[in-house]
Amino acid sequence: MLKKGSSKKPEIKAKGKVIDNTSLEENILDDLDDSQFAKEMPKVLQTQNAKEANHMAFVEKVFSGEIGGREEKLVSRLADFFWEYVIVMYNPDYQGQENKAVTDEEAKLFYKKCFKPRKTGSLHKDRLNFLHEVQAFEKTFKKLNDINNGKCIRYGGRLSISGENVIDFGGPTKDFSTLVRNAVFYKLVGSLGLKVRQIVSRGGEYIFLLITADEADLQIEAERTRFNKQLEIALTDIQSLVPCDQSLRPMHILKTNDDDIKRLYRDVKPFFRKAFNLEKNTERVDYKYEPEGVTMGAWSTYKIYLTLIKEGIEKIEAVQSHKNQMFLFQKLLKDSLEKANQNVPRNDKLKNLWDQMDIFKPIPPYAEYRRSGKEDEFNNMWRTHEIDESGKRSLFRGMERIRLLVSYIETEIGLNFLQEQEYILAHYPLHNNWQLKGKETNIATAVSAEDLLLKNVLYNFKPVQVDGPLMTSWSTSLINQKIPLSKIRNYFGEKIALYFEFLRYYQVSLLLPAFIGLGVFIVQRLLNDEHIVVQILNAAYSVFMTIWATIYLEGWKRREASLSIMWGTTKYEQVEVPRPQYKGVLRRSPITDEMDEIYFDSRKRVKYFMLAMTVSLLILSLVIGIVAGLIILKWRLSEDLLISGIDLAGPVCSILNAIQIQVFNIIYAKLAKILTDMENHKTENQYQDSLILKVFAFQFVNAYNSLCYIAFAKSYFEGCIVTEDGKKVKKIGESCMDELYTQLISIFIVSYVKNIVELGIPFIKYQMRKRKKAQAKIMSQEVAKKDIRGKIEAQLYLEYYVTTDKDGTIDDYMELAVQFGYLSLFARAFPLSATLTFLGLWFEMFTDKLKILRLVRRPIPLASKDIGTWLNIFSVVCVFAIFSNTALFCFTAPTFKNWEAANDYSYIIFALVVVGLLIFRSQIQSWIPDVPEKFEIVQARHDFIVERVLRGTPKTEFQEDEETFDMGIYFASSEGSRLKTLDI
Repeated sequence: MLKKGSSKKPEIKAKGKVIDNTSLEENILDDLDDSQFAKEMPKVLQTQNAKEANHMAFVEKVFSGEIGGREEKLVSRLADFFWEYVIVMYNPDYQGQENKAVTDEEAKLFYKKCFKPRKTGSLHKDRLNFLHEVQAFEKTFKKLNDINNGKCIRYGGRLSISGENVIDFGGPTKDFSTLVRNAVFYKLVGSLGLKVRQIVSRGGEYIFLLITADEADLQIEAERTRFNKQLEIALTDIQSLVPCDQSLRPMHILKTNDDDIKRLYRDVKPFFRKAFNLEKNTERVDYKYEPEGVTMGAWSTYKIYLTLIKEGIEKIEAVQSHKNQMFLFQKLLKDSLEKANQNVPRNDKLKNLWDQMDIFKPIPPYAEYRRSGKEDEFNNMWRTHEIDESGKRSLFRGMERIRLLVSYIETEIGLNFLQEQEYILAHYPLHNNWQLKGKETNIATAVSAEDLLLKNVLYNFKPVQVDGPLMTSWSTSLINQKIPLSKIRNYFGEKIALYFEFLRYYQVSLLLPAFIGLGVFIVQRLLNDEHIVVQILNAAYSVFMTIWATIYLEGWKRREASLSIMWGTTKYEQVEVPRPQYKGVLRRSPITDEMDEIYFDSRKRVKYFMLAMTVSLLILSLVIGIVAGLIILKWRLSEDLLISGIDLAGPVCSILNAIQIQVFNIIYAKLAKILTDMENHKTENQYQDSLILKVFAFQFVNAYNSLCYIAFAKSYFEGCIVTEDGKKVKKIGESCMDELYTQLISIFIVSYVKNIVELGIPFIKYQMRKRKKAQAKIMSQEVAKKDIRGKIEAQLYLEYYVTTDKDGTIDDYMELAVQFGYLSLFARAFPLSATLTFLGLWFEMFTDKLKILRLVRRPIPLASKDIGTWLNIFSVVCVFAIFSNTALFCFTAPTFKNWEAANDYSYIIFALVVVGLLIFRSQIQSWIPDVPEKFEIVQARHDFIVERVLRGTPKTEFQEDEETFDMGIYFASSEGSRLKTLDI
């Protein structure tokens, strides 16, 4: 058995002094002249050396696979835990893989690149233990089987497949892949203290490492990362949940002559006194206030409300814990308010503080998490959450547990490095079917009696209308996207929730422009471009779209600020931890005095910026060259593709241009990632911002270069086609609006096809993987329904979406940003784009929902306070749209064709209109505050509550649980939950 390190440091006493072993060298230097101490030192060092030798020998045995560390009473079943994460490693003894050699030098560098020392707060101890691990790894490596002047990377002979069974022959580790797996297992269990089980896939090709964490492990990581944790509103802000009048005074302190209300309040007052910390002699003091805006009907509703409260309190008192009582009480307050307001006229409904501020749901405060001792009064202030259908509760939501677990693992193991080196096939969170579908087949059985009692009492306090699980409550609508945002956030994290909310907000905001644009488009088709009605509509529509785009982005800015306050992510970027891929030299932190802070001089990053700029310019030059080639091709094909008087050269080249846009988008997206990796950014936000700017700069040129040529240059260099005497001829100086229209509609058609492909490719890959496995007779084996291997393999066949190393939302946002450019930059040329975009966004929501629920692996639930640099990109496009649409109106369209006086001053008109619109845009931005006033009040209230509640000093000593080091590989029996185990 391997015990997890205790938080208490070993002490050695000498001459009345206490010497900390972790700083033994410094103490020796300080006391060299102490003769008594000098006599004691050999004993101290001998003891210390013995402990170090034992530790290194133990680690070596673990790496060699000689320690099973399991007694029968310690062996648990898979069903005893709810497994949250899985690492998929190759079975080194599975046939069909080429064997390779690993040299001594490669092995020495491997461990240091892949693994990191544990941070216990003692630099000397951490370095010493890591040195033991490296030495044990090297010693074990030397015992591996030889091959080609090195050691074999696989085929050590531990596991083999005989028929449908996987057989373990036992014996020590003989190949490098098994050594790596043992090292990963040691770091997970021995160093991090996580619960881990190894199981073999149904075909024997893979070994799955199932992982979950104790509450104490997550608390350690939450404190290290300064995790923003939700406080229990029942214990910190219960006053905000009671009904109040228009002056926001609680109704139980208002004057009333209704004897029934007085009697009911006297019955519930003892519990109210405990909940609200009221003084016992308050009934002797006349403190009642005059009601403000409370109708007689509202008093009748309040009477019903108090009756429901009285009945609920009797059920609550069956629970012993004060914290759970208060948790149930706040549920009772909300439930009773909702039930009392049923079928009641609007003026007679009761409202609490949140209702009075037009906030639909109470918003609990957040604070940086800190561990507390059992006697600490702040220990019970943190909110707990139900994490499975058994009623088990945790300090952290399911997605928070996964986020902290991944962060905790990556403090010591480079999972992405292992995946790059092909020792790990994949690592991802497992789906929680209870949250997705409302029922879970694999649930943990260790549920406390208090949690079960709490679940039973809670069942009576469910709201009148209860949304179902995520999959059933998430439905798409063409007109108004109603998505269960809180459920998406609680399952996929804030980053993905913000994307879907942005997508919904974008579509809803487009409803009005879609109708107006459709009307303008119809008028444009019915009348000539030179008609006065068309010109007025075009000018008005261009100005309208400029104003709409500004208001839309300002509205979104307010929306994401509100969500940031609701989700407690306002300070996320201030406490963001470094990326696992961040590299540099070790130095002392100038802020925290940490001696092993990773530092990378930003001046060294300049050369990578210059490289990225050079490569980007070369690629952009290539794109512009291809566009020029397409223009020349169109000239040469204009006569050959003239069929029945219709010139097909334009549409053909437009389609070719749309295709090259998509092809170069894919190429440059991969190239931009490589360039950004070389820049070595410290935080994920810095990395993503740099990557997004590169990709969008390319996308901007790639997507709009041909359109800008047609709109502003073609008429002067090449000429545009016009109809004269029933024939189409090309003339210099004529408007190219029809060709611009053709190009835009071609691009929209290609974008719709791309959405279908985006949905189809993951589905096809998924089906191909399943078929391939079925042909290998891996999927044909019959297993019990509760076999977790099926759950793991179902996701293994899918693609990644969001991980700590890949952000799939970048492609989704980029698609929206480019589409937004077509919509706003060329609104004058193609008003129908608003309508087509509105329909396209509905289809986008449908495909993205299907993709994230069924066609990709469960993403790692990353946090985010906003959509980041994407808002700046959309704002820049808005500014460009003012110039673009005004230029289309003044120069490209025949606006001043029959108005010579205006035509002579077209440039002055252009300048005046642009300046006027820019000034008006800036005024709109100043008129609309970035944060809604009511949410500013909420933030101020939260700051006050946190300051009042968490104004104390946390305790620092904690006893940590001991973990069992279990290196057995589990084989599921036909009964599913019963397991056979074999040592490695």
